[in-house]
Amino acid sequence: MRAPVMISDVIDYGDQICSDNWISVDDGGLFHKLYYVRGGEAFYSDDECELTLRPGNLYLLPMYRRFQVRHQPQNPFTVTWMHLESSQALCYHPVLIELEKASVMEELLLLLRRTIQKRQSKLLLPLAEAVISLMSESCNLMPALPAQLEDILKLLQENQDRILNNEELAIQAG
Repeated sequence: MRAPVMISDVIDYGDQICSDNWISVDDGGLFHKLYYVRGGEAFYSDDECELTLRPGNLYLLPMYRRFQVRHQPQNPFTVTWMHLESSQALCYHPVLIELEKASVMEELLLLLRRTIQKRQSKLLLPLAEAVISLMSESCNLMPALPAQLEDILKLLQENQDRILNNEELAIQAG
């Protein structure tokens, strides 16, 4: 049995049709991006892969990874999205869930969208946890990493602009 996936906070969220000049650039942030694509297409790219984000699908984009997402203005990206802090990395590469019509996941995402539209922020965290839990049942999200390794990854992320010495890493590793 897998350890439960913990979402510690919903940092930001929205439901929108993206503007002509919209682009999302992630510099290796400390949160995941969850995109429920409702229309248009967007294009994810990082150093290792490219992926087209298509309507009717759910995507979990990784933390600790540099990437960008852009779209073509003539086919605007329409998306319900959340930025999620978690106690561990849930994935290191994009995760795609193809939604089935009238599935539990689709219904949950429609509820999430209505919750965002009505600004019922107290419901966002439990709904995000339910979405991630359901995702983990249908795909391979990351197994729990030892806390020390997560701490080291966070230390590296927070100090990308300088060289860490072995002593600092050893202290973090315990």
